[in-house]
Amino acid sequence: MATVTVWNILNDHAGEVGDLLLGTCCAGCGGVGRGVCDTCASHFWAQPRQVATACGVPVFALAEYSAPLDQVLIAHKERANWQLATPLGARLAAAIQLLQADQQRIEVVPVPSSATAIRQRGYDHSHALARAAIRTIAPRFDNSLRVVRRLTRDSPVSDQSAMDRTDRWLNQSGTMRARAGAHPLVVIDDICTTGATLHEAVHRLQGAGCQVIGCAVLAHTPNSASPAVGPDGWR
Repeated sequence: MATVTVWNILNDHAGEVGDLLLGTCCAGCGGVGRGVCDTCASHFWAQPRQVATACGVPVFALAEYSAPLDQVLIAHKERANWQLATPLGARLAAAIQLLQADQQRIEVVPVPSSATAIRQRGYDHSHALARAAIRTIAPRFDNSLRVVRRLTRDSPVSDQSAMDRTDRWLNQSGTMRARAGAHPLVVIDDICTTGATLHEAVHRLQGAGCQVIGCAVLAHTPNSASPAVGPDGWR
C-alpha cells in the first residue's frame, strides 16, 4: 500500500495552494491566468515531437525553449513557483503516454538535482513534474505507473548557463549513479539543451541494467535537435 505523507498531499494540490498564496498571474507573460494563460499555453505543440536521441533512445519534447515558455520553466525551476508543476506535468504526460504505448507497467525516473540545488530552491522540480504527470495519466495509487528515484548525483555539477556544448558534456559526465530495476522506464526532465544531462542519465541507467524506453522533456533548444556525441564517444 502506498504511503501518504503531508508533503505528498501538499504537492498534489500545489496549484490550489499556490493560487491562494501567490495569486493567478501568468508566469509567462504576467497577464491574468492561472499559472499559464491560454495564450502562453498555445506555444506548446499539439503532439509530442522527437527532438533528439540519448544513448539510442528517443527524446520527446512538447515545445521549443523560447519566449514565453522559457519564463514559465524558469519560474517553476528557479523561483519555486510550485503551482506550475500541475499544468506542466499535465503537458509532460502526453510524451510519457506516447512512450508507454503497450507497456503494462513503467517507471518514471526524474533527472536528479543535486542536494545543494534542492536546498537552494527549496523544491525538487523534476520530481514534482513526474508526480504531476502520472496524476494526469493514472488514478491515485495505480501501480502500473509510478515515480521512482533510480538516479542520484554522485558528484556536484557547476552552473551550465554560460557553458558551451563541450563544457556541458564534461560537466555532466560521471556525475550520476543508477540503481537497477525490473520494469521499463522513462527518464524525464524539464529542458533538453545539448542533451548532455539526458545522455548521462540514460548511460548510467543502461549500465545498471535498466530498460530505458525513452526520455520526455517539456522543451528543447534548437541545438538539441541533432543527436550529440559525448566526450567519451557514447551517443
